[in-house]
Amino acid sequence: MKKGLIIRGTAVAVLIVGVMITGCKKDGTKKVNVGKASPEKTIETYCNSLVKKKYADILDLAYFPKSDYITSEKIKDSKSGFIDKMVEENEGVKDCTYDKIDETKDIISYKLIITTDNGDETRDIEVRKKDGKIVLDDLYAERYIKVFKDSKVSIDGKKVTGKPERKEDDENQVEIYTITVLPDAEYDITVTHPVFDDGEVILNEESLEYVKHPIWQDQKMGFDDNMIDLTDIAEDGLKEEYEEELNTDICEGCGEIVKTVLEEGDINTLNKYFLNNNAEEFVTSNPDLNGTNRAGLKEEYDIVFKQILDSSINQVKYIDKNQLKLSVAVSYQCDMSYKDKDAIVFGGSRDSVRGDHMILNVYCTKAGDVWKISSWD
Repeated sequence: MKKGLIIRGTAVAVLIVGVMITGCKKDGTKKVNVGKASPEKTIETYCNSLVKKKYADILDLAYFPKSDYITSEKIKDSKSGFIDKMVEENEGVKDCTYDKIDETKDIISYKLIITTDNGDETRDIEVRKKDGKIVLDDLYAERYIKVFKDSKVSIDGKKVTGKPERKEDDENQVEIYTITVLPDAEYDITVTHPVFDDGEVILNEESLEYVKHPIWQDQKMGFDDNMIDLTDIAEDGLKEEYEEELNTDICEGCGEIVKTVLEEGDINTLNKYFLNNNAEEFVTSNPDLNGTNRAGLKEEYDIVFKQILDSSINQVKYIDKNQLKLSVAVSYQCDMSYKDKDAIVFGGSRDSVRGDHMILNVYCTKAGDVWKISSWD
């Protein structure tokens, strides 16, 4: 099985490497007395099983790689799916012959000629010398489970071992586990994390059933490139305690920052929300806070801050359990009046209440029991 090969439920028998010849005997040669696990004995048995439609016997001839997730029980569970595919792919098969076409150190390749109701077709099949097992590319596959760093992943109640690939993906620190599974078997995948709610999906063929997910619960979805991504929509999956802490320390803090700036209050009073007491630097560097983005409006209107309407987490990026990047949306209202009272516009004046919002992208660090802004974009 080649790493990363995408399988979409194709039939095992169709992707074989070799060719056949009628009668399940090697053409032009006398029958050889071979051992039970010899490659030629395997091919002979394969042909007989194909013609007699004993597809379950073919599964017993196949090679399976060593994997914690390919067990005798899983193989048994996958038999019905395998048989269904074989029935579909081998309708009308009447005869099968074979001939050896190539040999390497580890593999013997055979060409199969299969006689069907619609004529002859050829297939190639490879057999391992070591154990006489057929290599069927679509019988097993690699899947990839992407989770936030610091996650614990279990499959069917057993903790996934092995070192995952660690990387930064869309600003999140993530880990990617590679597992080898049977596409026709079912797997229950659970994930626990110190910051996010537990996740659970049922992997079955090309479907994922999200058992525990804030948005996709009880829905079946496909997945691209065999990636099972359990990092989506993180802001809706925060553990309750983390959500409460961040709403109190960061969201309310961001609301207070916007209020103080728009009321032209004392910026130094905002240092309590910053790890390094650098509130003034934050305000000065942000175009929404330093007045750059409001310059045009202020030239035309008298603007008086009215109230903060809401502040909420718009997006979460995970660094570690004590460091997050948050996108915080702060919405507010202002009273606005037209400056030129002599202008003939709406009776010489224009008064309104303007609703607006700011998006503050901040990195947060938990210092003791309190979250504080450590840096920003």
